[in-house]
Amino acid sequence: MIDKIIKANHIMFFLASCVLLVMLGFQLKKELFWDSYEAPKVEITQTHDDPKQPTDIEYQLTHVAMIQDLHVFALNATQIVRQDQDDHINHLNMFSGASGSSPATVNLLFVAPENQSRKLFEQDVFIDEYLLVTQDEKQQFLASRHGHRSAYGFLLSKHVYQIVKADTNQDGFLSDADQKDLFISNLDGRNLKPITDNIHSFEVINDNLLLIKHHNNGQTTYSTYDLTTDRLKPFDIQL
Repeated sequence: MIDKIIKANHIMFFLASCVLLVMLGFQLKKELFWDSYEAPKVEITQTHDDPKQPTDIEYQLTHVAMIQDLHVFALNATQIVRQDQDDHINHLNMFSGASGSSPATVNLLFVAPENQSRKLFEQDVFIDEYLLVTQDEKQQFLASRHGHRSAYGFLLSKHVYQIVKADTNQDGFLSDADQKDLFISNLDGRNLKPITDNIHSFEVINDNLLLIKHHNNGQTTYSTYDLTTDRLKPFDIQL
């Protein structure tokens, strides 16, 4: 009888050790590998009753490009405030635990030589992707949130921004999971204008020509946008 009890204890100890090793291995995997990566997102928080009252949002400045005599900084934050805050979002944010999220780009700041600064967007948004046109000797480069990369031999005359303005999936955050819109501006950040909404992605395919991918009602469609003629042309693909 005593031998059976000892064997049972050994088996229980062995099983407990296996469970502990599995848990430790899972935690180590989360810390070392990419499955622990969390896509950038920004939490929506309640605004003050007085829109002129300063907020408690903390920004981090990152220098991303110098364009002619202008310096461009990314404004990064984990939260933004909205005057059109909904009650369901306030309830979600109570349980979101977003304080540990990495800061996301919510605006761009253009600074002139006289230290005059101007935000690109009047109201902070989630900037999912941006291409800023810079010049390095005779080659054009695009500065994006993924770092500097070449324009693959293609030239652009305007900056391009893929942004999220609204919490379309109503999870209390602005992120890549929400509806994305495409904007352009002049090289000095002025004349910001929307091009199209509800896009999946875009890429540069020729000088001043973008290929835009859309997802609408489960269907994938494409269009091109010419930055010189300001023309958005949908593809008429017949299958």
